[in-house]
Amino acid sequence: MNQTVTEFDIKNKSDQERNSYWRLLLFGLLALILGGLPPVSFLAPIPLVFGMLLFGRAQTLVMGTLCLVIYFALTQITSHLPIHTGGVFIISMIYAAAVSEIIYKGLSPVKGLVRAGTVIIAFMGFLLLSFALFSETPIEKLLENEVTQVVEVIKAQPGFKANTSEDALLFKEMFSNPKEIASSIISWSPTFLFVGTFLGLWVCLFFVLRNSFVWRKKVNYPFAKEDLLNFRVPDYMVWILIAALSLMLGGNYLGGTWGEVIGGNVLYCLSIFYFFQGFGIFLDFLTFLKVGGFLRTFFVVFTIFLGGWRVLIVVGIFDLWVNFRKFLVRKNDSENEGDKK
Repeated sequence: MNQTVTEFDIKNKSDQERNSYWRLLLFGLLALILGGLPPVSFLAPIPLVFGMLLFGRAQTLVMGTLCLVIYFALTQITSHLPIHTGGVFIISMIYAAAVSEIIYKGLSPVKGLVRAGTVIIAFMGFLLLSFALFSETPIEKLLENEVTQVVEVIKAQPGFKANTSEDALLFKEMFSNPKEIASSIISWSPTFLFVGTFLGLWVCLFFVLRNSFVWRKKVNYPFAKEDLLNFRVPDYMVWILIAALSLMLGGNYLGGTWGEVIGGNVLYCLSIFYFFQGFGIFLDFLTFLKVGGFLRTFFVVFTIFLGGWRVLIVVGIFDLWVNFRKFLVRKNDSENEGDKK
């Protein structure tokens, strides 16, 4: 009897391991698919985080590496698979490892976000600096060549020269000087790296915490998405913001554009944190109005993609003095909290 039970347990365990492998493979393929779709590529790390929380980081990284090797092998066979998808997948694995580390170590979402983002930016900066120091061709020249190739491909499209619309003329003027474009990309690269890193991590962490019911039984994490949405920038950061704004606006009076570039980079980098703060206030405002379900999602998407993110940044900045959340507490809620105390 004991032998029969043991054999059943072994078979059951083997089936569970086999199902885990297939699920991990599904997570990896889903991340690859999302990474190949530019509008939703920022969601690619999320399936990998679920894999790490449900089946372990080592197993997920091994399966992710296997998927990556297979994908790069397929790109050598067919030209229909974009090779940049593999690069997005590598970055997604880094983000997924960072987010899973926050959860496994039990760090608060805000503290973990800042720590993980700082480490990733330092690592990326080190790689870029090493490439710039040891590359035979300057980065600006490489970017100029890439921009030139993209422009030539666009110019070769049928009807490009014949198109005399205002947008087409503006596009032609914009891409008439690839060297200037490459120089502009390098000047604003700190902003691209900083904002892209923290925004990618924040989105990934938000979706993972929002769907924590998937992994809560596997990993004990004492925080929820509300802890991430209660993001608040330290008060002293506003002085750095004011200094950056002054440097950006007054850079031309200092004898060059360096002030505008430095001030602009610092300003835009800090703005991402004020966006997080403003976004949390915006969601609290929707909750105050009792807006939920599809309508809530619609308002969020509508606000973000139609330029409302700028307003959220301003809200986050002025929250330092106004404290908008104190106006979003219903009288009944405050009375109930008082009764509980």
